[in-house]
Amino acid sequence: MLMQMGLSDAEVGLYTGWLALPWVVKPLWSPFIDLLKTKRWWVLTMQLLMGSALAGIAFTLPTSFWFQGTMFFLFAMAFASATHDISADGFYMIELDEHNQAKYVGLRNTFYRLAVIFVNGALVSLAGFLEHQLQMPVVYTWTLIFYALAALFIGIWLYHCKMMPRPADDVSSEKSVGEVASELKTMLATFFCKFGTKETVFVMLFLLFYRFPEALLNTMTKTFLMRPTAEGGMALTPEEYGLAQGTVGLIGLPNVVVTALSVVMLMQMGLSDAEVGLYTGWLALPWVVKPLWSPFIDLLKTKRWWVLTMQLLMGSALAGIAFTLPTSFWFQGTMFFLFAMAFASATHDISADGFYMIELDEHNQAKYVGLRNTFYRLAVIFVNGALVSLAGFLEHQLQMPVVYTWTLIFYALAALFIGIWLYHCKMMPRPADDVSSEKSVGEVASELKTMLATFFCKFGTKETVFVMLFLLFYRFPEALLNTMTKTFLMRPTAEGGMALTPEEYGLAQGTVGLIGLLLGGILGGVLVSRDGMKRWLWPLVCAITLPDVVYIYLSYTLDSNLWVISSCLFVEQFGYGLGFTVLTLYMLYYSQGKFRTSHYSICTGISYLGLMLPGMVSGYVKDIMGYKMFFIFVMACCLITFLVTAFLKIDPEFGKKK
Repeated sequence: MLMQMGLSDAEVGLYTGWLALPWVVKPLWSPFIDLLKTKRWWVLTMQLLMGSALAGIAFTLPTSFWFQGTMFFLFAMAFASATHDISADGFYMIELDEHNQAKYVGLRNTFYRLAVIFVNGALVSLAGFLEHQLQMPVVYTWTLIFYALAALFIGIWLYHCKMMPRPADDVSSEKSVGEVASELKTMLATFFCKFGTKETVFVMLFLLFYRFPEALLNTMTKTFLMRPTAEGGMALTPEEYGLAQGTVGLIGLPNVVVTALSVVMLMQMGLSDAEVGLYTGWLALPWVVKPLWSPFIDLLKTKRWWVLTMQLLMGSALAGIAFTLPTSFWFQGTMFFLFAMAFASATHDISADGFYMIELDEHNQAKYVGLRNTFYRLAVIFVNGALVSLAGFLEHQLQMPVVYTWTLIFYALAALFIGIWLYHCKMMPRPADDVSSEKSVGEVASELKTMLATFFCKFGTKETVFVMLFLLFYRFPEALLNTMTKTFLMRPTAEGGMALTPEEYGLAQGTVGLIGLLLGGILGGVLVSRDGMKRWLWPLVCAITLPDVVYIYLSYTLDSNLWVISSCLFVEQFGYGLGFTVLTLYMLYYSQGKFRTSHYSICTGISYLGLMLPGMVSGYVKDIMGYKMFFIFVMACCLITFLVTAFLKIDPEFGKKK
């Protein structure tokens, strides 16, 4: 802000440097906090003071004494924030025991970093948007932002007034000022006498200079990124600075992003159908080979721990994608982070599937599999619907370049994932059976060998072959369609596509398709839970294959009526929601026994291999045939699904309520 208001780098460094003083000297008044009121009172009062200081900055910015007023209120806010830290830390130690302090310290640090990223990312980007898109003078952009921040702080203060606990131990001290002053003197004296003189000097030097490079960089990196190139800077706009800082600094719908959103993004970034199919096909590899490391998941921590850790890692990968997209190495960077997210997502699946089978019995697995699949497909629709529509809105309505629309979207996804991670940290159950293994690596390796051997010995050789063929080819038509339907809906009519805008694509997939998917997913789970999988096997198989005929109709008619397109997608999505239940439940059925988590992981790996390989070549097949013949070819391939299903043997009672 000060830089945009006209101050030089030297002035910015000098004046913002002084604002750190309250944190330097806060130990001098920290002992006196206990004399007046409780720590809860100090926390709330300082929050109100900070909100008032933010409002004061907003009030003085448009005036002739803006610099003096802004520095005064910034210093007041720094003092209030330093005092807030003292009282909040004291409250933290009163309210939480040692175990919970360790548990919540990560959350506290995470929220701090989120605040940093929110300010450096979202708010600076907003300032640039107001200045460049709405032609608002710089002074009024920052006035508006500080008023908004003041309102936010007042809201936080009001919330804490209502929700903040009142610990019984949080009472004001009964000591006199003289007693506290004497204790302060003793505290300062003993601080420098913990070790010998020489070692104490080294400790002080360490505390002073450990972050010396960061101290030099802290302010100047910000000015460097935004100063004009004529002054040796990077000449980033506030929007670009916000995206760069806000994305890289964030250290928090993976499968869907990898398999679905990446397709639309890469297509809009200029890749051909063949390239899109090939590169996104490779991203399925972690799901194919995940059985190789799935047994080792039990060695470290619990399945709950792995679920939460992978969610955080996936959020970080999303931020990495957002960072690399505006760069010259966007393709290499994007593919790297997409693959990292695919790995984290595959590992998340391992631990989540294990957690799922620990927490639920057989009947409830059958009951909830429809809901689980529905929520997976909801993620698909959210990505293909809401996010793609948003990309189109940003591009067409706000005239934002494609690269920055996707950068902004991935930045938002990263924030969303951090939110999901924080929610699960609080709400996810802790089953008694979810414990880490005490086995050695050698024992696990031996078990891995046994697990792999027993996986292929559940039934006779002939039946096992049929099972493997089922896992590989049940979704063969979908494997061919998965990528090409997305490109088909958005390619121009001159290339045989439906020429939908991103907004239209999002509406068709995200509204009408969503309804069909919800109904199909829920109905599939309910039917199997009631009557068993064997009774509904063939109707569900028909449901996942025959509706694919809608793409033949669309490719020949190229009917531009959005409701006709949406109706076709409704039929296809409804059928898929029904039919996918068969695959999920059969993998659960086949995985019963000692190594059920690992065996289920192998099943999903084989199933993903069946998606990966056809998907990698689907673009090339489409280029040879054209969309019309390609969709006819896909319908012919539905016979493969019927064939591999015909030889399955299923317990008639599996999935029924007992």
